[in-house]
Amino acid sequence: MPDEARRRAVSQAIRSTINKPTARDTQKSVGPSEIGDPCGRCLGQALCRKYPELWWEEEKPPGDHFSLKAWVGTAIHEKLDRDAPGYDPELGQLSKEIEIPIWDLPGYGLIKGHTDLFVDRTVVDYKTKDGRDKIREIALNGPQSSEVVQINLYGFGLMQSGHTVEDLCLFYIPRDSNRIEDTLGMFTRPLPVIAERALARLAKVWDVVRDGRGAILESHPDCYSCNIRYYLK
Repeated sequence: MPDEARRRAVSQAIRSTINKPTARDTQKSVGPSEIGDPCGRCLGQALCRKYPELWWEEEKPPGDHFSLKAWVGTAIHEKLDRDAPGYDPELGQLSKEIEIPIWDLPGYGLIKGHTDLFVDRTVVDYKTKDGRDKIREIALNGPQSSEVVQINLYGFGLMQSGHTVEDLCLFYIPRDSNRIEDTLGMFTRPLPVIAERALARLAKVWDVVRDGRGAILESHPDCYSCNIRYYLK
């Protein structure tokens, strides 16, 4: 094979590995990370992924675009899942990547999630962020509301399945730091009411979508996806 052709083939083989679809890429059902989205339109769009015939706009919704940032985040999750021991002398058994049934939405189906780690009655979800400044901002102002909803949904699902949950942890990892001290664990007690309210809102949005009234769902003013869609029209 000529040098140039071989070099192109090597590069393409690596890109194909990076871009290899994962189970998350084929997920159709709305997920816990989307349920807390403050944007009604985007939540409705996520529900239509499973039932595309209910999409209310003439133009089909865009598919998920490849993101190296998301790919790096997935790689970090996979490394933590691989390297974490199955047992810790102080904490006991570490349960990794547990599938959690959360709620059966009438007319839609079972909504499930995967928590990254469950150990010593603590639900853990790993979050990667762009840099240390973002981690400091979270330390000062707290997590995003959608992340709070997501971790509470995991806790809610585990409690519904008979597990004892006493703590929730959003563990933040900056991608551009050389100091382990720049990671941040944000802990809170589970609040089932947060999950219950999020699921009640989801049911209302689903009723609107199922009734063919999705066009009335409003975009959140700070929604990046909706703002980009507006300017690209």
